[in-house]
Amino acid sequence: MVMVLTETEFVIRLVAAFAFGFGIGFERRTKAAGIRTFILIALGSAAFTMIPMLPQFGGFNFDSMRMMSQIIVGIGFIGAGVVWKHHNEFSGITTAATIWTSAAVGMLTGVGELTLAFILALLMIIVLYSKKYTAPPEATEDEYLEYQATGMGVLRKKRKRTHRD
Repeated sequence: MVMVLTETEFVIRLVAAFAFGFGIGFERRTKAAGIRTFILIALGSAAFTMIPMLPQFGGFNFDSMRMMSQIIVGIGFIGAGVVWKHHNEFSGITTAATIWTSAAVGMLTGVGELTLAFILALLMIIVLYSKKYTAPPEATEDEYLEYQATGMGVLRKKRKRTHRD
């Protein structure tokens, strides 16, 4: 079975990808990768998935599958770019996973599986908003200030430290 898209179907799927990307990105709006990033990832993944389905390309075929596999790899590189290591702690892992999964939402939208894309986006949003219920409780830390003697009786606050420093 060859799947060929009309322009109307293409636009409807792009609008759906926009909406899903916005919903996911709204929760991440205070992070480095925010609303615009997730909208663009969902839109790009949907568009690249749909391009081989246009009539001038002959409809959905093995090129479509290759295109989707390359989306996964390419988005993996983008996700790797948001992971940072500072001392012995990593940050950005949730954002990277969200970027990668947002591409899956876009690809599902691109192949016309709007219900599955909606369910995946909804589950992602639930997971992202559940952080306050699933994150480990913060350890109580005794904070103290570290001072540095800079000369004749002058102390300068150097930094706030915790027992983990």
